Amino acid sequence: MFLSLRVESKNEPALLEYQLNAMEHLETVPIHENHWFNANGNINKAGTFRVNKYTCVIQLGFGRYQCD
Repeated sequence: MFLSLRVESKNEPALLEYQLNAMEHLETVPIHENHWFNANGNINKAGTFRVNKYTCVIQLGFGRYQCD
């Protein structure tokens, strides 16, 4: 199965795009120091950090996150 997807969202961090790229290419994609999405789309650990002008809270598991 091939998945090719580009996510464009104005005024939001591109976390979903990073997650989908990790799944598409079956590789680890770093999003922040010590945080990355693995090939299954899971985040390696939960945390809160800033992405651009947003504060993002990422929950452990399948990359659930909220950015405000």
